[in-house]
This record gives sequence, structure tokens and C-alpha cells, in this order.
Amino acid sequence: MKYVNDRVRRQDRLMDGERAIELLRDGEYGVLSMVSEDMGYGIPVNFVWDGKNSIYIHCAPEGRKLVAIEQNPK
Repeated sequence: MKYVNDRVRRQDRLMDGERAIELLRDGEYGVLSMVSEDMGYGIPVNFVWDGKNSIYIHCAPEGRKLVAIEQNPK
């Protein structure tokens, strides 16, 4: 997994890569932040990390979250 934070404005507040991996490995939930209708949108989600490159998010088969991801996949 590529851990890149060179564009973060407050470099003094970054967590190191080891801590980020720990949160992905041990966490059960988080906040998925995205853009929806040209506004910021955050929603709590349950997730599982495969230990490599993918995070799987539990969600309904339709709704605002999937529309936002489709419109802004980055």
C-alpha cells in the first residue's frame, strides 16, 4: 500500500505509516469523507482491510454514498 502525504498542509500533524497500518488492521469503523453535490460529505462506515491494497466498506446497494463515489472516484 502506498502511503503518501506530501500534499498535507500541516505536516507536523501527520501520523506515521506504522500507526496508519495499525488503525487499518485493528479498526472496525471509520469515517468515509467524499464530495457529494459539490459539498463535503462524511459518513461513518464499517470496514475491513485486506492487509494489502483494498478496503471493503459495508453499505446498501444504492444511495448517496455510492453516487458520490461514482461521481468522484478519487
